[in-house]
Parts: sequence; C-alpha cells; structure tokens
Amino acid sequence: MQRRRLRRWVIVTAFAVAGLVASLLIATPARAAFGCDYGGNLETAYGTLTNGFLYVDKCNYASPRNLSQINVYYTKNSGPTIYARFAWDWTNANGVPYGTRQWDQGIFVQTSGTKYFKWRYVYPGWAPSGPRCVHGVMVTYTSSGVPIATYVTKTICW
Repeated sequence: MQRRRLRRWVIVTAFAVAGLVASLLIATPARAAFGCDYGGNLETAYGTLTNGFLYVDKCNYASPRNLSQINVYYTKNSGPTIYARFAWDWTNANGVPYGTRQWDQGIFVQTSGTKYFKWRYVYPGWAPSGPRCVHGVMVTYTSSGVPIATYVTKTICW
C-alpha cells in the first residue's frame, strides 16, 4: 500500500513540475543574450509592449557590488516603423526614478528585429546615492522628433 501511494505521489509531482516549467517557458519572451562585458551577476527584466518586448540587463562587480553595465534593447515583432531612443534610470524598489536619466546616443529608426544600446562602467563601477535598483526606458518619437510615449521595464534591485 505504501509503495502504491509513493508511486502515485511521484507521478503527480512529476506532472506538476512539468506543468510549472512549461508555463514559465510560455510566459517568458524570447530575448537576445548580450551578457556582461564588464562585471558579472547578469540579471534581466522586461516590459511587454504591443509590438514586442523591452528589456534591461544589469551587470555588477562582485565587490563592491557597483554597477558595471546596463544593456537596454527592444525586440520588435510587428507593427509600423518606429523612431525611438533608449535610456535607463536609477529607481527605488517600486520603480520610481531618482537622479539623472542616462540616455543613449540619439534617436534610431526600427522596422523589425532587435536594437540595443550598452552602457559600460570600468571598475569600480557606479554606486548610486540611493537604492541599487534600475529599469530600462524607451521613448518613441514622431518622424520629426516629437516625443510620443515612454515605456519602462520591470525594476531590478540588487
């Protein structure tokens, strides 16, 4: 009797774990892997947009845990051509920005695929005056350079 219960428990548990893994794979969008050129401890967050996904990667040095690199990228799956610009913010744990927004080099045009920008900080990296949390930002523009909308990723704290 005990053997039968144990076997049933193993089978039920295996199906539950398989279902959980499948749901995680479905819920997480595919992304480009840019990794850490400086530091390590790669963490990624994303935001879901109508025509794709906006991502932020955070890398930091092991000691003193200062920021070493930020990658912001947008994977566009559909829709019309966009004019956009990337940035990132230091934030609190609730995603409220503080300090000066860090911008990329300027407006780019994207019809499809993935565009990205990397900010790198040599050792010892960058330590904020407040919480160690960041989110990625993408601002879209009209073809004449007028801002339309701002999108942000989820927040990463370390």
